[in-house]
Amino acid sequence: MGAAGRVSDPLVILGLHRPEEPTITPSTHTMTIFFSPAFNAVSMSRETFVKADALHRHLQAAGISGLAFREPTALSVEEILGVHDAAYVEAIRTGDPLHLAESNGIGWDEGLFAAVATSSGGVVDATLHVLEHG
Repeated sequence: MGAAGRVSDPLVILGLHRPEEPTITPSTHTMTIFFSPAFNAVSMSRETFVKADALHRHLQAAGISGLAFREPTALSVEEILGVHDAAYVEAIRTGDPLHLAESNGIGWDEGLFAAVATSSGGVVDATLHVLEHG
């Protein structure tokens, strides 16, 4: 357990269990992982934000060959407006009105828009990468 009784093991955060004797099999393939510290650009300590950072640190520390970390491109406001109502997007960006900004169920924070735009951009980038490279 980490500070304030929080679980700090990324596998526990993700609901997975650590095997008794982990084995790492060398690979000749590269796995591209889209990650950005902006995923956790909020002051609130919610699992949805901290798990990506914890998993990133764990993977780097594990020394697994064949992992390539890439910074995702954040979605633009225009791209997000393609799937969300303009009033909701503006509330997530500014916190006004607060009741709409917090209607997502996780609360609102100044860094929320950057976090979700970058995280969603990472999903798009990863999907496009798989479609192009398999």
